[in-house]
Amino acid sequence: MHHLIRVLNQQGESAAGHLLSRLPERSATMRQLAYRLYTLCEPKGWAEDARAYNELMGAWTAILSASLETGHKGEQFGIDQFFE
Repeated sequence: MHHLIRVLNQQGESAAGHLLSRLPERSATMRQLAYRLYTLCEPKGWAEDARAYNELMGAWTAILSASLETGHKGEQFGIDQFFE
């Protein structure tokens, strides 16, 4: 998740989406962790850390869209998915 934050800050939402496309199974967990860390940092006055998590959550929809456009790497499909 911290690597995703770094990529978002340095290269933007598209690059972060490309990274996320390589870890689709961890997507929901990373989002939940960012929210949890934000809620821990904010009341303690750790503004810099809280800001990073908040920015990730704010950009999440665009990052997720970019990851879906890239296509998820290593994703396996069952045979039934081809016949729907």
